[in-house]
Amino acid sequence: MKFTSSSEELKLFCDELIQYSDYVAIDTEFVRTNTYYPKLCLLQLAFKKQKFKKILIIDVFEKKIEFQPFVNLLKNNKITKVFHAGRQDCEIFLNLFNLLPKNIFDTQIAAMVCGIGDQESYESLVFNLLQIKLNKSHQYTNWAKRPLSESQINYAADDVYYLCDIYEHLK
Repeated sequence: MKFTSSSEELKLFCDELIQYSDYVAIDTEFVRTNTYYPKLCLLQLAFKKQKFKKILIIDVFEKKIEFQPFVNLLKNNKITKVFHAGRQDCEIFLNLFNLLPKNIFDTQIAAMVCGIGDQESYESLVFNLLQIKLNKSHQYTNWAKRPLSESQINYAADDVYYLCDIYEHLK
């Protein structure tokens, strides 16, 4: 896992993803207090390269990030964008980039189609499909407050780490 605010790291990650994977797990951490729209705080991305997961956590507060490689990824029809209950994530991308991702797979909807349950939580899917109990102690963190602790960063990474496995299972 890499935690960064580097535009170059984002570009390298997106380039490697396009070369080695046909999907990307995406999640965001945001605040939605005193605004009409969610304000992006962290962007989490993951994919599998052979048997290993590559995870990038982008801290968008540290400096101006050049998002064009990520925008290109969102537009790429050959790459499946995997979300869990991705409505607010997509709203963020619509507000920031004036576009919605192409080729979306939402694990909450897939779980419903597979008969697992209506509006199944990410925590529940991870437990039921992978037998892993997630630590949700940072679920209601103020993601705009800096610095972030190591446990907050690990929490954010878990949101895409297991999303890869859930996607592969439900697919």
